[in-house]
Amino acid sequence: MSALSRLRPGLSFNNLFALKQIPQRRCNSKNTDQHPETPKYGEYDNPPKKIPQRRCNSKNTDQHPETPKYGEYDNPPKKGAIYDKKPFPIELEAGKKYSWCTCGWSKSQPFCDGSHKEILRMTNPRAKVVHFKPTRFEVTESKKYWLCMCKQTNNRPFCDGSHLSEEVQKKMTYS
Repeated sequence: MSALSRLRPGLSFNNLFALKQIPQRRCNSKNTDQHPETPKYGEYDNPPKKIPQRRCNSKNTDQHPETPKYGEYDNPPKKGAIYDKKPFPIELEAGKKYSWCTCGWSKSQPFCDGSHKEILRMTNPRAKVVHFKPTRFEVTESKKYWLCMCKQTNNRPFCDGSHLSEEVQKKMTYS
């Protein structure tokens, strides 16, 4: 009696290969008396490919309630330096793209001229994170709009009356 028979009675050496799904060595003999459960040569040489998991490519977040909405957990954008305590009336054209200054240091207010990059270099030359980026926007119809100049608005780039707060009025004093 072999050691294998003592461990699992009724199990032959060929059945062990079948259970473990290990390919047998190629035998050049024409022996056709093999056990029917024994895998034939090459049967397990090419194991089945892994089935890729199906990923959801849907952009519809209604299907995924745990997915946070864009900007839901982001910090609110920094408020720039107060440039003026009154809004700026301007005629804007429909379909044209504009860049509204958020830092308050632009020389071409209310639009951005890239001054936010210089502020970063002056305060910390090694810094790589730009704290102020212009708000890019496009209007749907050509008409007169009131753009915020105090940079404290919550409805960027349009005025929401934030300039009427005491904080803005105290910071801006005209001589």
